[in-house]
This record gives sequence, C-alpha cells and structure tokens, in this order.
Amino acid sequence: MELMITNQALDKLTELDSSRLMILALTYDTEGCGCGVNGMPTFALITKKQRNHIDVMCKDREVVVDKMESVFFAEK
Repeated sequence: MELMITNQALDKLTELDSSRLMILALTYDTEGCGCGVNGMPTFALITKKQRNHIDVMCKDREVVVDKMESVFFAEK
C-alpha cells in the first residue's frame, strides 16, 4: 500500500505534529455506520506502532494501517 500526501496536508500535519515524532495511522471508522463494511476513512496521530499495524509506503512520513482495516483502502 502506498500513500501520497499533498503539500497542503503535509503543512497541516506539521502544525499538528511539529516534532514529527508521531506516526500517521490510517483507520476505518465504522462506529454508528450500521454495517461493518460501511465506514469512514480517517487518520490518527499515534506515538507507538501496534502489533496489528502494517507499514504503508510514504515518502513524507511514517504511516501505518491496521492489517484488518487495510482492505478498505486502495493500493495507491
């Protein structure tokens, strides 16, 4: 899986994490969406990679996604 981040999004991420010590975690939120396959792609800044995370290729930041949730995201 590969993630490309726009310059505008990178600027916002830098505002939120100027130290660049946080990991960008892609998530798929199904809370309140009815069915497990209905959801909203989101992200979170986390301090530690979890055992269930897999790496996402990204030239700008360290990015991970939960292995089980990765099916909800396109390869690029």
